[in-house]
Amino acid sequence: MANERSYWVRSGILTLMERASMQLFALVSAMILFRAISQKEIGHWATFLTVITVVEVGRTGLLQNALVKYLSNANEKDYRAINTASLYLNVLVGILVAVLFIVLSKPASDFFGVPSLDALFDLYAINTILLTPLIQFNFIQQANLDFKGILWSSIVRQLVLFAYVLIFFYSIFLSPYLA
Repeated sequence: MANERSYWVRSGILTLMERASMQLFALVSAMILFRAISQKEIGHWATFLTVITVVEVGRTGLLQNALVKYLSNANEKDYRAINTASLYLNVLVGILVAVLFIVLSKPASDFFGVPSLDALFDLYAINTILLTPLIQFNFIQQANLDFKGILWSSIVRQLVLFAYVLIFFYSIFLSPYLA
């Protein structure tokens, strides 16, 4: 009983650390961007984040819930079949989302009145394809109650965006003073 309780405490702490790291990276990135870009550009960034958040929540809801539900209770034979079906569905949805973003990036940019949105959506389409395996592995880890892997993959994923923000900030503000 004590071992089971310590497992859940450790799992809860790892999940809390994962969520806290996401919030910390988002907060620091936002603080840097607030100093680096204009209010208009912040609005553009907020529009971009709103659209991709809606898409990601839908994608995660479609794929994650069923995989975790069925994989956590599956026998060995069904485990492989569920995993394979989920991977195919994840890849298919990832490609579909990427194609939709590429096709609709220019019309969406015009609709929202944000000229830079099409480039952001194109980058997001590439990001969607590249991160499909990571998302799949995170879902599998969640079904297997392996929260340490989810923590580290989340930190790496957030570090990539954070590094981009830091490079942007450096190129705008610090490089003229260091040259």
